[in-house]
Parts: sequence; structure tokens; C-alpha cells
Amino acid sequence: MVTFYDNGQLCQSHCFLFPADLCRKQMIEEKIQVFYHHKFISMLRDIFNKLQNIEVYILLSTKTMLNLDEVALLTGFSKSHIYKLTCRHEIPHYKPTGKQIFFDRTEIETWLKRGHVDSVDDIEQQVVNYLITGERKKL
Repeated sequence: MVTFYDNGQLCQSHCFLFPADLCRKQMIEEKIQVFYHHKFISMLRDIFNKLQNIEVYILLSTKTMLNLDEVALLTGFSKSHIYKLTCRHEIPHYKPTGKQIFFDRTEIETWLKRGHVDSVDDIEQQVVNYLITGERKKL
């Protein structure tokens, strides 16, 4: 049995003549395989990128002195914002050669923690302590 596609082409696969429905099914299966192949490759790229990020974060966690890029990664600030902070002397930093900027990790973490804001529970505890003792103490 010889079947032709709508455009008049003969449907052949593996040197056998198949009905057009089987050829369409085979074409669909091939497209699905290609789709899943591309999806698999995309998933592998995502996994690879995540592994690279993990490697960067592990290396970052072991360093005590950080460069500008690493401080940007650690703080979430943009590099330009960190430059502005260094120009205004608002962030602790070092310039051993007068040009390159370095940061001490513990100083940056302390600097990030300097603007502590009390939670509602902390404030309520301070009120209770004040009412009991008559003294205002910071927790």
C-alpha cells in the first residue's frame, strides 16, 4: 500500500512504505525526542551553573580578605554602590597598593550588623523590664 502526504510526497521510513498516519506518528515521536533532548541539555546546563555557584560560595566562605566582586556577592550590593561607599569612607576597606580595594570579611559582617533594628518582641521585653525595674536597658 502506497500512501502520499497531502503535498504529494511518498511516505518512506527504513526503506519500507508506511501509511501516512504511521509516518506522522514517527515524526511526532522524533520531535518529542528532540524536545526532551534539548530539555535534558538545558537541565544539565542549569545543574552545572548551580554547581559553579556553590563552588564560588564555598571559596568565598573560606576567604578572610575579599575583593570588590566578592563583597558585592556577599552583601548583595552592586559594585558601583560599594565604590560609592568606599569613596565616602562609609565601609571599612584597605588599599595596600593605593589602587586595588580589599575588605576584611569580619569587618564587613560587623559593618552589616551595625544597624540592628529591634523586633516587636524585643521592644515588648524592654517595656516589661522598664515597668518592673524602672530602668531602661537595651537587650
